[in-house]
Amino acid sequence: MKITSVCILMSLCQLFAHASSQKGTMEVARTDVTTSFGSIYVPGVAQRTTCDQSGTINDVGPTTSVNSTTTCTTTPGRPAQEVPVAHQSADVRVIIDDQKLVIECSVGWRRCVTLQPGMYNVEYSLKKENWKDIWVFGNDTVTGKAGRVKYRVVGEW
Repeated sequence: MKITSVCILMSLCQLFAHASSQKGTMEVARTDVTTSFGSIYVPGVAQRTTCDQSGTINDVGPTTSVNSTTTCTTTPGRPAQEVPVAHQSADVRVIIDDQKLVIECSVGWRRCVTLQPGMYNVEYSLKKENWKDIWVFGNDTVTGKAGRVKYRVVGEW
């Protein structure tokens, strides 16, 4: 009985927390592409040396002789470094259902397309009446295949 109650409660929570998905059209008013520069830290690697030893011992009467060889190989290390990176994002001002929104796509996190002013078919999700994600549909200019690109709603204008 207890397990059944927990399962029903979890199902209800998922039902109410799920974002609703809707289809419509979107008008792009303006697109601003920005590039920010920064750096990432790459830790260094210590130098490493490995050695192999081989030899023989001859113990004949009162005389003992040792004949040995040691061969070492050193792999050089690499110092820590800061590597410069450029991060590009597109902030797009759009109108969907008479609401003026700013949507964003960040290169490096996902595939982005610079949207030109015009009308686009979209699918968008709302979670508790808040805008969440917008999928913009279109055809790839190189292959002609239909595809979609995900944008995140970052605010209103």
